[in-house]
Amino acid sequence: MRLQSKHFVDRQSAMRVLRPLLSRQFGVFLLVGGACAAVNFGSGAAVRLLWAADAAYAWSVAVGFTAGAVLSFALNRRYTFRVDRAPLGPQALRFTLVTLASVALSAVVAEAVLAVLEAVRLPGAPAPLAGVAHGVTIGVMTIFNFFAMKLFALRAADPRPHGAAEPVGVAIPARGDLDTSGPLC
Repeated sequence: MRLQSKHFVDRQSAMRVLRPLLSRQFGVFLLVGGACAAVNFGSGAAVRLLWAADAAYAWSVAVGFTAGAVLSFALNRRYTFRVDRAPLGPQALRFTLVTLASVALSAVVAEAVLAVLEAVRLPGAPAPLAGVAHGVTIGVMTIFNFFAMKLFALRAADPRPHGAAEPVGVAIPARGDLDTSGPLC
């Protein structure tokens, strides 16, 4: 009798999830994300240079975040998911919802990761736990955002007309299966 190991997730299921993360599309998503991070940081730095007030830092972060988000929408819409011919308004709304949800979720993930790292920290082991937690959070949120954009915010348009019902499986008989000898009613 051969024993089979019981895995939490079988290989096929794991590959179904991992395959998109190994795709050209995910690579483009990462490149767009890097460009948007550079715009975020650069525009934020420009605001701090031009505005020497104490409130400049908070505003510079907000301006940088907004500039990066707008660029992310435009580039991901056009190059990553190639849905730039779909109506702009619904995509922009869904993108905004995903972005706001991501901000909130990233705070929760960061706190959870930091708590786990602090709980398993070896006594006396110096480690920049906040930095490690931040890095893990960036990775988790990158994967979350990719799927949220792909499956919701910037998904390909539904080919059915607005308000059309979900197609119902109707069997169409083959030519030889039709009985034309009796009444139709």
